[in-house]
Amino acid sequence: MQRQAFGRYEVFQRISMGGMAEVFRAIHTPSGTMVALKRILPEVSEDEEFIKMFEDEARIASQLEHPYIARCLDFGHVDNEWFIAFEFVSGKDLRALFNTCLKNGEAPPLWFLCYVFGRIAETYFQRYGDQSDALAAIAAKNHKNGVDNPFAQMRKDLGFDFCRTVSEKNPYVAPPLKRTDCSLVSDGAAALVLADEETAKAMGKAVRFRAAVQVNDFLPISKRDITQFEGAAQAWAQALRSSDTKLTDLSFVESHDCFTIAELLEY
Repeated sequence: MQRQAFGRYEVFQRISMGGMAEVFRAIHTPSGTMVALKRILPEVSEDEEFIKMFEDEARIASQLEHPYIARCLDFGHVDNEWFIAFEFVSGKDLRALFNTCLKNGEAPPLWFLCYVFGRIAETYFQRYGDQSDALAAIAAKNHKNGVDNPFAQMRKDLGFDFCRTVSEKNPYVAPPLKRTDCSLVSDGAAALVLADEETAKAMGKAVRFRAAVQVNDFLPISKRDITQFEGAAQAWAQALRSSDTKLTDLSFVESHDCFTIAELLEY
């Protein structure tokens, strides 16, 4: 793209674009400093709710000081186009890092997963409004269930208010996700013994499977709607159909995922 003047900045390269904003490499003209300029897309520039969320992002980002977090340097608007200027950090982007992990058969680092699910939550909030109450309710429910499990890593009923509130003990990990929205890192194991029906009936405790379904989805975020777990939805539909069961027939569901936003998307 050609260099363009944008207020105190000169924009010359688009880095990425999402559903609500795009990020450019730009120069702060008075100082000559390179910045990453995040700018709201024209089609949502008059959406008051989104502008409020954009302001909240700038306010929260401006309070963060950490060697591994790009600093928020500026916030404002030029001719009704809102922007946030971040410190520009050179290096490999996260997509390249993730592709390298896939190529080498390695698991992505934990912080990368936090970033991915934080981005999913951010996009979901932009589309459907602030869901912090829902995420806190999920976190509180899961921690309460952990109290009843003698093998749980954490057995403490934290309560809704603690899970809902940002604090020193419950800080943002990947906004809008807080510490209570993220599962603990654990090492564990499980075993399943399969037997024919007659043998199982003779055992003291046995569970009969009516359906077992696996569905694969696209892993790269760029190839799918990150606010939809279409793979999980298809797996549910196939399992209910093959077992001749309706969702209302179930009295108990055990569901697992590493972040509260993932559980919310399952619903």
